[in-house]
Amino acid sequence: MNVTPFNFNDFTISKISHYKIFHELKCDQDLYGKELYGNDDSSLKSYQHCLVLSFIRSFIPVGSRILDVGGGTSRISNLLQNEYECWIIDKFEGRGNGPITTPKGNFKIVKDYIGNFNTELPDYYFDLVFSVSVLEHVPEDENVWKRIRDDIRRVMVRNGYSIHCIDVTLRNGWVCSNGILWNIFKEEKTFNQKKSGGFKEIDNENDLFTLQRSDYDKNWKHLVGGKTYEEWGKTFSYNVLW
Repeated sequence: MNVTPFNFNDFTISKISHYKIFHELKCDQDLYGKELYGNDDSSLKSYQHCLVLSFIRSFIPVGSRILDVGGGTSRISNLLQNEYECWIIDKFEGRGNGPITTPKGNFKIVKDYIGNFNTELPDYYFDLVFSVSVLEHVPEDENVWKRIRDDIRRVMVRNGYSIHCIDVTLRNGWVCSNGILWNIFKEEKTFNQKKSGGFKEIDNENDLFTLQRSDYDKNWKHLVGGKTYEEWGKTFSYNVLW
């Protein structure tokens, strides 16, 4: 099975069953050097990286121009740098637990934030713009969200694609997320639709892939005031493509 705009409704939320597709496309092996199964061996970012790479391998021709928004030391750009024209836009200032060291490789780097309309990023240039666990860190401001969306559309070719994997958390019956996620679904013509069954349906989704306890304890707990895994809630990836 491939991951394309035409079946992306199946990939709106992270699911354990998606790992079978990642195996078939060898995304987990190429990115992480091993097969991942959606259990303690898998992190939320590994799911998101594999999903984006699956979309690229399924649908974006070799040689295309791709832009990683906030990618830092990007696993995807590192892997694809000799097959695609890879760019990264990131300030490399450590925001959101991100990197401060500029990576070296066969890709171009723009030290800035998307939404600032940096002229180093050409107009109507990229076939794909993507982000992994980035947009949940932007300010909760509708003007900022609009600038981000407008800047992405500025740099994409007219028939380009934009895919974003955003961390959200189910807590006490509510999905806690940055409002930019719902803003994208509202303002852009997305290929997939926002989940319509409500938060309770997502909470009862047996196939839902969530942040694993080991990943939480190692990488998240100290950033959220030491809350227990149960207190924090179920964090998963909500994915949008336009």
